[in-house]
Amino acid sequence: MNPKPEIQLILSCARTQVNDATKREIKQLLEQNLDWDYVLETAAYHGVLPLLYQNINSITSESIPPNILKKLRYEFHSNALHNHLLHQELVRVIQFLEKHKIKAIPFKGSVLAAAVYGKLTLREFSDLDLLVSPQDFAKAKQLLESGGGYHSTFDWCFFSPDVEAKHLRTCGEYSLTHNDSEVFIDLHQQLTPTSFLAFAVDFEDLQQRLKPVSIGESTCYSFGEEDLLLYLCVHGSKEGWRCLKWVCDLAQSLTVNSHIDWLQLQQRAQNLGCERMLNLGLILTAQLLNQPLPAAMELAIETDTTSQKLANKITKEIFRTPQQLTSSLDWQKFYLHLRILSSFQHRTYYCFHYLHRWLTEPWKKLLQPTANDRKWLSLPSSYYFLYYFLRPVRLLQQLGQKNAF
Repeated sequence: MNPKPEIQLILSCARTQVNDATKREIKQLLEQNLDWDYVLETAAYHGVLPLLYQNINSITSESIPPNILKKLRYEFHSNALHNHLLHQELVRVIQFLEKHKIKAIPFKGSVLAAAVYGKLTLREFSDLDLLVSPQDFAKAKQLLESGGGYHSTFDWCFFSPDVEAKHLRTCGEYSLTHNDSEVFIDLHQQLTPTSFLAFAVDFEDLQQRLKPVSIGESTCYSFGEEDLLLYLCVHGSKEGWRCLKWVCDLAQSLTVNSHIDWLQLQQRAQNLGCERMLNLGLILTAQLLNQPLPAAMELAIETDTTSQKLANKITKEIFRTPQQLTSSLDWQKFYLHLRILSSFQHRTYYCFHYLHRWLTEPWKKLLQPTANDRKWLSLPSSYYFLYYFLRPVRLLQQLGQKNAF
């Protein structure tokens, strides 16, 4: 990889600890005629603006155009304030659920920033992620809506009580929005969609390995070191590693957690079917951020030629504009997932799920009653089934009104 100077500057700054050689490299890069609009846009897309500002401001702010430095400083402090407000809300929500005997485990967001970056201000995040046990999932959702100050993000869609109960048993996560602010909660009962990987994590077992994370005057309990490493590799693989921030998360976790039992972790990854995801994540930290590979993993990585080819492809394309991979599940991401999944069983299950989704999703969007149907004609909940017949009538009426004009 021989990136242009703007990319090299972003990569050199995408870390919390900068050695002397990297500092010299950053100073040399800042002396060049950089396209600062491209630097800011790319760093913002990849979620590493705080790290970019922290490092170039501490190493040599004199080489940065004043207007660029001012913008970076503004974005840094805006993100810091946003993160502190989100963390305060996270603590409030956890305490609210605890009062109702529900244990919620925070992950990503503020606890990840504090645990692996050392500061709440050095990582960008936009919502709150909470994991609860499957037994508490529906109750937690109901409590947050009835007394926690949140409502469903999916107001466009509504269910009868029976249909909703079935939906909550099968969905891996549920999104909620604060009633009075733009705060979003992703409430999880699974860490990953079972269609992608059956990340078989027992909630009670996971609780036994939680580690305290101190943030200001508060202490939260989140994933232990090995659970966090595996999750970051699985999450990054699911998303196609399209953002540098996720590679930074893994690299920082490797930096601060130097006592990992790699043989045990490798065995866990094999049992869960995510060994290739672990290898891929480690290779990307080495290729993009020069993170040393764990000695105990070198042989496994050397013999995993598929992960090496995937890492080379991702490294080559991660800064391509426009990005080929998106958050949506398209054919390109589907093919990438097939190569990342290492077992035949997981690949087969994933293919069947994707085919089922491709065949049924359009019909669900067409037939599933929405809030607009309820506005058109309000019925008692016991007559919910009638909306399946009334919805086509409303859509035909709407189509007729459009054609009339």
